[in-house]
Amino acid sequence: MQDRIEIDWWPQPRQLVCLKACGLDAPFTGDAFRPAIADVIGYGGSAGGGKTDSLLLAGIIACFNYPGLNVGYFRREFPQLEGPGGVIIRSQSLISQICKYNDQKHRWVFPGGSILQFCHCKDPADVYNYQSQQFDILLIDEVTQFTREMVKYLLTRNRATVDYPTFKPFALFATNPGNVGHAYFKEEFVTLGPAEQVNVFVNEAGHPEKHIFIPSKLWDNEILLKRDPSYPDRVGNTELNRRMLLEGDWDVFAGQAFAELRRDIHVVEPFPVPKHWRKFGAYDHGFNHPFSFGVYAVNDDGIVYRIAGAKQRLKRVDEIARIMDEVSDGVHTLEYIVAGHDCWSKQRDGGPTIAEQFLLTTPKVVLTPANIDRIQGANQVRKFIAWRGAAQDENGQPADGKPRFYIFASCASAYDTLSQMLFDESHPEDVKKMDADEAGRGGDDEYDEVRYALMSRPAPASQKERKPPANSVLGYIRKKEKERWLKEEYVSW
Repeated sequence: MQDRIEIDWWPQPRQLVCLKACGLDAPFTGDAFRPAIADVIGYGGSAGGGKTDSLLLAGIIACFNYPGLNVGYFRREFPQLEGPGGVIIRSQSLISQICKYNDQKHRWVFPGGSILQFCHCKDPADVYNYQSQQFDILLIDEVTQFTREMVKYLLTRNRATVDYPTFKPFALFATNPGNVGHAYFKEEFVTLGPAEQVNVFVNEAGHPEKHIFIPSKLWDNEILLKRDPSYPDRVGNTELNRRMLLEGDWDVFAGQAFAELRRDIHVVEPFPVPKHWRKFGAYDHGFNHPFSFGVYAVNDDGIVYRIAGAKQRLKRVDEIARIMDEVSDGVHTLEYIVAGHDCWSKQRDGGPTIAEQFLLTTPKVVLTPANIDRIQGANQVRKFIAWRGAAQDENGQPADGKPRFYIFASCASAYDTLSQMLFDESHPEDVKKMDADEAGRGGDDEYDEVRYALMSRPAPASQKERKPPANSVLGYIRKKEKERWLKEEYVSW
């Protein structure tokens, strides 16, 4: 361990919380050094939260206390490391009198032999430049500028090169909302569980990782606010910037297709649904990618609620049918179930379509073709979620400013999916198609399901005459198609 070393720096409250999670708060609290409380620590939220200093000092403190340690500090591009306000210049102001800096290799060498290396990965393939390197501590600043695949590979370089009883390898990520990594960071840290508590994230390989998220806002940076009191006004110069950079709101980001979504507006606590409310279902089929099924209820004023849902992958049609029946409290309670047109696509082996398989497996599950127009569907979703004073009803008249679509908190993953949808750069009026990863996370399956549901536009619960949609095949399929597929030539199937 190093002799006493003086550095002109003192943590602000949220920075100290971050250092405590890393087990590196000893110089400021007098506590003992100890292992990090999580495998991966996420820190940040809004602009000006002191993220860069937190990462840098975590690396510096660890390098002084654990001789021989290897620390990697990553940004997406090298100019982000060396420019004005960059971490290299910042580090020089703190430790240039104590440590030696190698300009060619962009690294600090500490008296005990520890190394703090500044790294960058401009292109996704650049992560393989670090294939043979090992970092006891992996620091990634503005991690949402990195794709999930880049981050997952860099985490394979996070392993022990030293052996100390009070230390174990860990990664520390800092960022603001937005950019290409917004969705995975939000999933793995922000919505994984309560903030400032260790939560378990199961990675693509099925292995558990301990994650913790420590929020940090601009208002926590007293030094910056004192030095530049007008900075918040410049950061919050638009509604998007205010929510994303000033409030650290992870439900909004640049390029978001449905920026008007608000968790505090559109997600509601479950309540008993009145028996006279109309109930229907919507279904987006999938096997390798997840299927998504939602149950909806419409009140007397035409307000639609998504009251239940299921999203799983690698399930057979008979298993999906059972799940649908359980989630809906019996599919017989639903007036209809709209589904994507792939449910009626011919199968390569000449066998029954997905819709027909449902009938053969569970005759109660009768699917109706949805209106699959993507642009109209996106507009319909925006129309239903609109909640400001400019909102209009179906006749184009001013409404009360409240949305016409809500999601029960018990099935709020649909909200998360909708909030992560992006504009399609090639077709700006459309929503970009997004595939799920191998573990079934992400993707646009729940969005498609919600789109099908809202495009079916059921009448309010108070409407006396209750008819299924005009394109319903309830009568025909139930009677004719089932008979056809139960003929002798299909019994073996």
